[in-house]
Amino acid sequence: MGAHIEWLEDVETGVLRIGREFRKHGDPYELACTVIRKGDVITLVGASCIGNAQLIAERESMRAILAPLGIRKIRWRRIKGDKCRDVEIEVAGPNL
Repeated sequence: MGAHIEWLEDVETGVLRIGREFRKHGDPYELACTVIRKGDVITLVGASCIGNAQLIAERESMRAILAPLGIRKIRWRRIKGDKCRDVEIEVAGPNL
């Protein structure tokens, strides 16, 4: 699997893509979402997933992308049925 963030014009907003066959932009992917950067935190919004692609499964790829950019935390909202919870993890922590 691989991961990539395509940063848009302002480098504060981008698109994250993750996939089993993903190595570079243009490769097939199973998960995509919007990335919003505010300082050293990114927030993932509107994730769409085919199959079982998981952000945590790509932790090494994500570390390689985010650590050099000075990103410390990743946030997202997990909605399942009528339940909602906010998730925040450290880029250097054990969960990522």
